[in-house]
Amino acid sequence: MTVRPLTPLLLAAALAGGLPIAWAASPEAPAASAAEVGAPLFQFAGKPFVHRWSHAGQHEFTPPTQPDLSRWQDMVTVQLYDKVSNDDELALVANGVLMAYQKAGQVIRANFLEAAPGRPAEHLVVAMLHDKGVREMVFARFRLTPGGGQALVYSHRVYGREPDDAAGAWFRANAIATEFASRLRASS
Repeated sequence: MTVRPLTPLLLAAALAGGLPIAWAASPEAPAASAAEVGAPLFQFAGKPFVHRWSHAGQHEFTPPTQPDLSRWQDMVTVQLYDKVSNDDELALVANGVLMAYQKAGQVIRANFLEAAPGRPAEHLVVAMLHDKGVREMVFARFRLTPGGGQALVYSHRVYGREPDDAAGAWFRANAIATEFASRLRASS
């Protein structure tokens, strides 16, 4: 069986809840042409998202109205970790991201759910990242699947000279719904 290059993207979209898993995993899925013309690939929290960039297992999506990757407001990033094969390795990846977020801003919450029957282990990191003129609220959720580790990261950016008030208001209004929307769907 030949797997087309966008098949991982379709899987990523399915993980975000936008596509039926059977279609996403199909090597015959026609979404390559839809992604090429900028048609929405999936919806996250009620917003359509279009594939913008991929490299080394990382796939980035923004809404159709936000094509500029240097100044987006909403982004979904799906990271596939094919060399991660157990809960300990997944924890190393999640903890590495947690440490990077601690250096770049403020971690709001970090949670770990142990694996249970029918549910893999899961890590969540919620953070506000700081840079000059921008605040980025990040919701990163990691889990293990038979194909390796996966992360679904939703990020929302606020730009301006003093973005803290607007970022804080967005976070208070959207944090719970965004965290709920970021739950990874089962891939089997």
